[in-house]
Amino acid sequence: QATEHKTAVSIARGRGDPPPENEQRIHVLVNEKIGTLRATEFNKRVIWDESSPRASIADILRVHDHLYVNMIKSRCEACEPADNNTVSASSRLAHLDMDTVMSRESYEAAMYAAGAACRAVDGIMAGECQNAFCVVRPPGHHAGPRGQVTAEEDPEGGSHGFCLFNNVAVAAAYARHMYRH
Repeated sequence: QATEHKTAVSIARGRGDPPPENEQRIHVLVNEKIGTLRATEFNKRVIWDESSPRASIADILRVHDHLYVNMIKSRCEACEPADNNTVSASSRLAHLDMDTVMSRESYEAAMYAAGAACRAVDGIMAGECQNAFCVVRPPGHHAGPRGQVTAEEDPEGGSHGFCLFNNVAVAAAYARHMYRH
C-alpha cells in the first residue's frame, strides 16, 4: 500500500527535486540489494512482515476527530486515479497543507500504515519481538486529532511532516485499548 500513496509525478533524474516524502523512501530501506534494512548487521535481527492489516476505523477514531478522518477520505476520493495519464498532476493530487500531499490511494495507504503500527504492538505483546520499526507511507507521528497541530510560538505554523494519521498515537491508543489489563 505504501507505494500506492503517490505524492509526486514519476521521479527521474533531470526532473527537479521530488518532494522529500516520496515513494523512494521505502526503497532506500527495503530494496533487496541496497536497502538499509537489508544490511548484514540486520540479517538475523529483522523479521519481515508484509501482511499487516488495515486499521479499523475505531482504531483511527480513538485518536482523530471523525470530521477530520472523513475529510481526508473525501479529498482522496476526489483525486483522479494516478494511472490516468490524460489528467493533470493537479487533479491527481490534493494538498492537505504546504507539506502534505495526497492522492486517490492515500487514505487506504494511511489506513494500512496505521494497521502496521497496531500489528507491531500485537507482535511485541505476543513476545514475537522486543521492538518494531514500521516502514510505512504516509508517515505518521505529526498529525493531531484534527490534522496539523498549530502553535503560537511556531512561526512556521506547527506540525507538518507529511502525515495524514498519527500512526504512533494510533498504536499507543490501540495498546491501551487491547492490552489494558
